[in-house]
Amino acid sequence: MSSVQVGQKSYEMPPREGISIAHFLTVADIERSAHYYEKVFGARILITEPIPKYGETRCYIRDPDGYIIEVGQSTNLTYG
Repeated sequence: MSSVQVGQKSYEMPPREGISIAHFLTVADIERSAHYYEKVFGARILITEPIPKYGETRCYIRDPDGYIIEVGQSTNLTYG
């Protein structure tokens, strides 16, 4: 566990309590991307949920180091 100094506050990474989003990814195929991280990096898929209000699907993955990666896929994309 390491400590990060921000201003006059010190934070443990990863935190002992709560969660910390370390990375955010936007992808074209959330299911394929989540399974890639699971298979290649040994990550664990925590939850995948549609967020209709924002027109997207989000997935939260915990990597082997304990960090949380938020993966988002827009479902309202228009092309042209």
